[in-house]
Amino acid sequence: MYNYESMNKNETYYANIITRYFAGEATPEEVRELSAWVSSNPENRQVFRESGNAWFRASESHYLFDPDMDVEWEAMHGKIEGVKEDIKAYPYSRTFRQISPSWYIRFAAVFLIAIAVGLLINLFISGPETLTVQTGEVFTELTLPDGSVVSLNQNTTFQYPEKFRKGQRIVALDGEAYFKVAHDPGKPFVLEHNNIRIKVLGTSFSVKTGAQEDNLEVVLINGQVAVYYENEGIDPQTLYPGEKAEVEKSGHHIEVSRNNNPNFLSWKTGLFIFEDETLENIVSVLNNAYNKKIILRDDHLRHCRMTATFDRQPLDAVLEIIAATLDLRIQSDGTTFVLSGAGCNHEM
Repeated sequence: MYNYESMNKNETYYANIITRYFAGEATPEEVRELSAWVSSNPENRQVFRESGNAWFRASESHYLFDPDMDVEWEAMHGKIEGVKEDIKAYPYSRTFRQISPSWYIRFAAVFLIAIAVGLLINLFISGPETLTVQTGEVFTELTLPDGSVVSLNQNTTFQYPEKFRKGQRIVALDGEAYFKVAHDPGKPFVLEHNNIRIKVLGTSFSVKTGAQEDNLEVVLINGQVAVYYENEGIDPQTLYPGEKAEVEKSGHHIEVSRNNNPNFLSWKTGLFIFEDETLENIVSVLNNAYNKKIILRDDHLRHCRMTATFDRQPLDAVLEIIAATLDLRIQSDGTTFVLSGAGCNHEM
């Protein structure tokens, strides 16, 4: 939650300094402070640049010069580097001839304050630019502005700000991802999916929103997370390492249990561990990890079981081993694989 009272004070304060600077009335201390503020981030520098341009537009018929804001920025920075007690902050005294009356200066100053405050308000409201990553059929890994690392599975959409706001780190996910969040107790990391929230301080976990599924799944590897609904009045559920949460998307229920699925990160690690697993479940895991379509032609094949481990092997090789083990045939057009045959010949 923002402190709007503090924000408004900040806006007015720097808007006044900017105005005094361009009017040639800023003190050396104000020039120092303005330089530090402008240097602190690109957004502040943009406010300084646009405020200056607004000043020039308001006074263009009264000042005989063509402004260059990059040159002006360097000039102000130069003043700070070599500031002395007798410095007077008249930024343009050497570059133009003033021919306007004092009333016009006062009008331009009021106009610039309004522009600068407006720019600062827009900066606080709109915030940093939101970046959107859509992976398509490509596995993607990226590093966020805070140093957190996110691995995105195929067909995933992820949104995050170009720069995190003070006091919070908010991102949004639609798809499947693994997060290794940089520890920062003063700036909680919050993952959003519709009205579902996952709040962490510093930890690693996986999330699967499942566009075709009724539940969102969260599996915690280490650290601690809180899973909750936004504005639903339901207490958050806390996860500890080794636990998973099944969160109803359309309902209001969060089920927490131990994670007994060794393959929840197979799409990232390439490691598959199947212990007396049904072929139906094996195919489901492989489809998700390889982003392919594997079909069991004969219904009875769903109940065949096998034990096997695959480590970063291509899908063709994995299916060949499964087919050889269960006496199956494989038909493929490159994207779809059809398994058929007697298999375990298990009838229900």
